[in-house]
Amino acid sequence: MQPIQTARCFFSGVALATFLAALPCLAQAQYPSRPIRMVIGYSAGGPADALARTIAPRLATHLGQPVIVENRPGADANIAMETVVRAAPDGHTVLLESSAISMNPTLYRKLPFDPVKDLAPITLIGGSPLLFVVHPSVPAQTLGELMALAKSKKGQLFYGSTSTPIHLATAMFNSQAGIELVRVPYKGAGAAIPALLAGDVQVMLSSIGPLWPHVKAGKVRALAVSSAKRTALAPDMPTVDEAGVPGYSAMTWYGLFVPVKTPRSIVDRLNSDTRKVLAQPEVTAALSLQSLEPTPTTPEELGEFVRTETEKWGKVIKESGMQVSD
Repeated sequence: MQPIQTARCFFSGVALATFLAALPCLAQAQYPSRPIRMVIGYSAGGPADALARTIAPRLATHLGQPVIVENRPGADANIAMETVVRAAPDGHTVLLESSAISMNPTLYRKLPFDPVKDLAPITLIGGSPLLFVVHPSVPAQTLGELMALAKSKKGQLFYGSTSTPIHLATAMFNSQAGIELVRVPYKGAGAAIPALLAGDVQVMLSSIGPLWPHVKAGKVRALAVSSAKRTALAPDMPTVDEAGVPGYSAMTWYGLFVPVKTPRSIVDRLNSDTRKVLAQPEVTAALSLQSLEPTPTTPEELGEFVRTETEKWGKVIKESGMQVSD
């Protein structure tokens, strides 16, 4: 080959290599280049779906592309999580997930992915404390009195359980309080609340939203909230910690995640735009109706929060023997 031809080939190769190396940067600069999927692991009409449909259209306004909510229910949200884990790490597939992301790694022994390692955090969206309530026939005006009653009537007080997180939160309460509230499983709050109102179960721990109208109507008695601090949703309600179980904290929370290899510039863009959405007064009002308090974070703060939650719930799951094989 002649020297000139060799030089041409060399510089052509360099140009091609430079172009290929620049492609990821070009893709990031053009992000988003098509509609974005917001995947959730729950059915349409539920709390996660309502939250996603509150955020998605407003996030789309900032991103300049449609954000389409995609419901992938099943397997305690594992189907949705794996969908996003296996997606291209380009920011066009986003996961809106609940506290299940911190429970499932221990709950499922054969999970084919690690939500903590395989998903990159964007931001915490918000959280909702759970509310401890009792049927009016229960002679307990405070959580302390309920614990004393449960100790005197071991195995005779029943609670309505609506989901794995509720089961775990109550199991942790039983363990830390040294009592034994007996679980009665129901397929959601829609079935459990009527059972509580009828006195079929005496105790319930669930999201504030569905229970609060019954508290105001005097049909059930509220004793405490499960969060570490008092909540603006029920400011006069003491925490479980204040009521005599030091260190107890359990929340329903939601966050945004993307595949782990998503470029940092895209992670930062999604974080920034989501925080703008959560700062909008109409969004704050909508989340309040869903019993959620907006709590945006940095990606690092959400990552640390998930690690802490995973460690906490991992211990509860192992102590309760709730692990499943698949």
